[in-house]
Amino acid sequence: MILLGLAAGLTSMTGAWIGTRFFDKGGAKAVKPVIIAVIVIFFIKIITELIA
Repeated sequence: MILLGLAAGLTSMTGAWIGTRFFDKGGAKAVKPVIIAVIVIFFIKIITELIA
């Protein structure tokens, strides 16, 4: 479990670093479509789980 925790922590830090760089370069105009896409994907996932 320790290796799984380390891998999860490392990928979390990497994702945060990439997200910060993406926001610094593109600003809110670049990040807003990504956030909307993620929200739509989660919404579709929840709807499909409720139906199935």
